[in-house]
Amino acid sequence: MRVLLALVLLLGLTLPVRAAEPPALAKARARYNAGDFEGAISAAAVARNVPATADAASLVLARSRLERYRQRADPDDLAAARQVLLGVHVANLSPRDQVDLYVGLGQSLYLGEVF
Repeated sequence: MRVLLALVLLLGLTLPVRAAEPPALAKARARYNAGDFEGAISAAAVARNVPATADAASLVLARSRLERYRQRADPDDLAAARQVLLGVHVANLSPRDQVDLYVGLGQSLYLGEVF
């Protein structure tokens, strides 16, 4: 049992430590996940002003606009989401966010009926 505990602790120490997300970006993600797309858009707009999180925040902003487009069918939301997605720099995203970017790009094509 002690060997197992030591192994778990050792593995925990060897995993890369990831810095906590800035509050503005965390707030935008939380609002998006809660389905509050208006709030997510507002919080992401603030988080875009921080250079380290600008691309991740842009991604949250674009995905929120895509979801709002699904709800309202306002073509301005779809156009704005596409514009923001095209400006996101993939190299600045975490692997998780890179997947979200590809999903967002796919959604924008599907919703715009560009198969």
